[in-house]
Amino acid sequence: MKKWGIRIGTVLLVLLVLGFVFKGKIVNALIKSSIAPNENFAAYTPPLAPDYASDTTWAALPQKQGGSNFTPDELVKSDGKKDVAVFFIHPTTYYSKLGWNAPIDEAESKGRIDDLVMPGQASVFNLCCDIYAPYYRQATLWSYWVKEDGGQDALDLAYEDVERAFDAFLSRIGSRPFILAGHSQGGHHLETLLTKRISGTGLLERMIAAYPVGIAINPEPFSQAAPDISVCETAVQTGCFVTWNTRGSKSAIWDEMNGAVCVNPLSWKADGIAISADKNSGSLTIGEKTRLDTGVSSAQCQKDKLLVGEFQTDIYEGLKLNWGKDNFHVLDYGLFYASIRQNAFDRVQAYQVE
Repeated sequence: MKKWGIRIGTVLLVLLVLGFVFKGKIVNALIKSSIAPNENFAAYTPPLAPDYASDTTWAALPQKQGGSNFTPDELVKSDGKKDVAVFFIHPTTYYSKLGWNAPIDEAESKGRIDDLVMPGQASVFNLCCDIYAPYYRQATLWSYWVKEDGGQDALDLAYEDVERAFDAFLSRIGSRPFILAGHSQGGHHLETLLTKRISGTGLLERMIAAYPVGIAINPEPFSQAAPDISVCETAVQTGCFVTWNTRGSKSAIWDEMNGAVCVNPLSWKADGIAISADKNSGSLTIGEKTRLDTGVSSAQCQKDKLLVGEFQTDIYEGLKLNWGKDNFHVLDYGLFYASIRQNAFDRVQAYQVE
């Protein structure tokens, strides 16, 4: 009986992946029955908007103890108060069919943020910066399948929270410089924030860098919307942005991302030069076996994806790759944890001596 349960679960996972790739009517119907909200967005009453004056609406604040304070034993810990702040926007953790947008206190999605995202992603910035990470009424995963039929409305509602949280963030940090960061859905909201609130304003002078990771940013429309925010060309350039989408050689999903920007997080250059695994200073896994290993994987930008080599470790054995074989979207931060941590610190240092 247990074997049959495993087989059925595997079949459902395959159908989910195929649905994302091919969007076939039959497969989408199966996915819809599992994660699509029970009502149309037009008839939907969203959760109450968070009050970002309250500390309870933040997953990370300098005065709060939590996952964002985590530092692997192998890495240098922060020595105290920072002169720079980071605004971090978490990825999608809400897969329920109970609504288009998550209440910020929904137990399962909040647990993933607190127990996985904060220590596995946001904490990468705690060497350089005070971390501010808001909970927000994130759009459910289904929104990405049906943007024209309620999905974009859910994403727009989520962005409204992000922008209000950003205003609260600015109020909390005063005149300090800042880094902006996010992943997946958080990266999408960050891209919008860059074009709407940073480009063409005095805030750009305070922005050390932006890390909207795990999304496809087409350079041409982005440069039209934000001509003063360029792709970072070196490891210490400031006022710019970096992003990448991590894939293995056998990945069959999202291979074509319309020429999306790729900056290699081992060299911090947007070129096609391969960087060997021995240059990867630390990859992190969070969970039952929280561990940091060095030399885990090489990395090379190939057009619009970051191609990584075979893993030289068992650190990710048993990892659930929900988007299919060799699609390492969930590892966009973890695979390059130590490199990102050092890079954020280096950019802060460069900014402070300019």
